[in-house]
Amino acid sequence: DTLSPLNKLYLRAKYKAAKDPITRWVAKILVRNPGISLDRLVNLALNRAYSANPEEQFFTGGGIHIFQNFDSRDDNHTLSVYEATTRSVNLVFIRLLRDIVDFHRKRLPYNESLILNQWNHPDRLRLLEKIATSKAVDLLLFHYRNFHDLSGDEIISRLISKEKNLAEQMTILFYAWTEDPDESQLRIWLRRHEIDISQAAIKHLIKKYDVSNWIIKDYAYLLNRHPIELWCAGQIIQNPKITWPEIVKKSERVRQITSKWLLQTENHRVQNNNLLIQFEKEAFQRMTPYWQRMGFPFKHIVPSLATALGSSGDRPSALAKLMGIILNNGIQRDNYCVETLRLGQATPYETVFQIAPSSGKRILHPVVAKALQKILQHAVEAGTAVRARNTISDSDGSNIPVGGKTGSGDNRWETFDQWGNLTSSKVVNRTATFVFFIGDRFFGVVNAFVPGEKAEHSHFTSSLPLAIFKL
Repeated sequence: DTLSPLNKLYLRAKYKAAKDPITRWVAKILVRNPGISLDRLVNLALNRAYSANPEEQFFTGGGIHIFQNFDSRDDNHTLSVYEATTRSVNLVFIRLLRDIVDFHRKRLPYNESLILNQWNHPDRLRLLEKIATSKAVDLLLFHYRNFHDLSGDEIISRLISKEKNLAEQMTILFYAWTEDPDESQLRIWLRRHEIDISQAAIKHLIKKYDVSNWIIKDYAYLLNRHPIELWCAGQIIQNPKITWPEIVKKSERVRQITSKWLLQTENHRVQNNNLLIQFEKEAFQRMTPYWQRMGFPFKHIVPSLATALGSSGDRPSALAKLMGIILNNGIQRDNYCVETLRLGQATPYETVFQIAPSSGKRILHPVVAKALQKILQHAVEAGTAVRARNTISDSDGSNIPVGGKTGSGDNRWETFDQWGNLTSSKVVNRTATFVFFIGDRFFGVVNAFVPGEKAEHSHFTSSLPLAIFKL
């Protein structure tokens, strides 16, 4: 819509100036094919080719990630989007989503190149402050959730080490959490925690740890704890009923103290890595309304290319809703559980309530919806959903066309050592999904889901929901 009204001269300029691969590709197609129709352009887009090679490392989701294909025979192939959709080839979708993220990144209200290369650029400093604040609040929330249901003694037991001197550790906690401390307060604090030491020992502790220019960061260092963790623990011990908004409001000073490392460090590589993570986050934030418009049910998208894979980041009802939009040529209609209410039947007060007709809301261009119908039908005719082929018959015995998409996930938290060897693996869940339409009227989703440790003993793929659909 943006580029098609332009003449060749402007299109060539747009092609040369394009900062993302999607804009560059569309400009090139329009230069080569003046007056091309939208349906032909969409068809060419579905035939764009991507590598399925799993050896590339992707900097996404806060770090380096690698991805694998379901079928290793695809690893050395280059496939079109159409074929990859039919056969569920993961690496094509990872690279396709990277192009979409780049499209949104290049439309953020700042110049990435200048920010990454000019150390005193105002946008760089603003973004680093934003990143530092976000990291500090996230860490504060983590520790608030860990501590807020514990007693004071339970919190303290988590902060101190059994291998170190208890009196010294308790003294450090006292000075970290007490404003205007004095010797009598310290003696009461130690006695309350059943630490009985001599007056000389107390004097020694005061001389050692009552240092006028020390702040929470120094005491946290002595305990080998993060300053935010130590500060948060102290706030909850002093006020067990403190709420999350209250603790955030009070934490501004400690958050500033702990954030200085990112703003002052001379290690520009650390800063730039954090900036790249922020660029991706903001691109996903920009994408979110577009996804929500098509039924994505959450307020946020996980900012990672892994979002392209699996169904655990969605809800079955939302997947079915999207399928309904596609089947209805891009128009979303309201869902109803009850269409008619009849009250007081066969009485003078009989009343009938019915749903008012709705024309629906256009979500997808009809050309896009038609292209998706075609590709989903092909996935059933010759792709990963082939088990659903020829399963539904009309009253005259003729087959009703079925379209759909499969997906499966063996979702785990895995940790690796510095040499890349797997050191632990904890199963999170196992999923398998078939989202489908039947003819021009029916649509839905079959979702198999096993949560938690039980998933360790479950072994199934998307063949399971396909078998259920067939039955």
